[in-house]
Amino acid sequence: MDEKGNPPPEAAPERTHASGGSQDSLATRAFGAQPPQAQGTPEVGETVDDFLLMDRLGAGAFATVYLAHQRSMRRTVALKVSETQDAEAQTLAQLDHPNIVRVYDQRGVPERGVHLVWMEYLPGGTLEELVRQARPEASGERSGRLLLRVVDEVLAQRSIKPPSDSLLRDAYKASSWPETVCRIGAQLAEALDYAHGQGVLHRDVKPGNVLLGANGRARLADFNVSSAAAVADASDAEASLGGSIAYMPPEQLEACSATHPRTADALDGRSDLYALGVLLWELLTGRRPLPEQPRADDEEDGDLLEALGRARREPY
Repeated sequence: MDEKGNPPPEAAPERTHASGGSQDSLATRAFGAQPPQAQGTPEVGETVDDFLLMDRLGAGAFATVYLAHQRSMRRTVALKVSETQDAEAQTLAQLDHPNIVRVYDQRGVPERGVHLVWMEYLPGGTLEELVRQARPEASGERSGRLLLRVVDEVLAQRSIKPPSDSLLRDAYKASSWPETVCRIGAQLAEALDYAHGQGVLHRDVKPGNVLLGANGRARLADFNVSSAAAVADASDAEASLGGSIAYMPPEQLEACSATHPRTADALDGRSDLYALGVLLWELLTGRRPLPEQPRADDEEDGDLLEALGRARREPY
């Protein structure tokens, strides 16, 4: 979502599973819970409450995000439509940081059976697209110009011109690939440091949850599995625990496991930093550093997530 208030380009929806389910989906949320039965996802072109749905930007198991026009404010926003209310909007409302997506407001629409959260729109896509395009590039060919190319391709799809007077874009033009990865890492680390200082954990740091502005600045989004002691609705840490398996540290896998004694309230900001490290490794090298399946002789010894946690504690 951009500085003017305009959601990310469409990302491929992730398949989700509860603990012990399919291993190849690599994404989890609200372990042990099932997504609500859909009552009909709104279609592009419909008006829902104050919002005209202009495009579908992405979808997951629990929500769909649209590019929408808010009629009362005459602005473009990212509109998250779900069938249940969670603590995300209250959580993000506490956070005011240049590297965290800003949430404007929320409300339920009982007659449609949906809950709306609207936030600023960043038109430069997600870090997931940058990871995907960086992977086939020869390491010597990658540079900060690759990031700008990815951002500008998405801007062109939205008929948005890149800013011509951005100091950050100028810095990316002159940056090597390691410098570019370090710059993104610093932006996200500052966002996490601020959030942790407010008592908020993200618990799902991954490329698809990092949005890019037109100037290439990275912003952290989607705190929908976060933990925030200051938010009353988030007091049940177990109810909101989840994340994306590919980036999870061992202790978070254990807390998600049905058989391990570790609980969600034992996690802290170090889990987010671990996930950030995996993200940056993948961005730098084109591959993840972690095993994504347990060892064959370990898989049957307890829950699949617990076994994967053990695998990630092994030196390799």
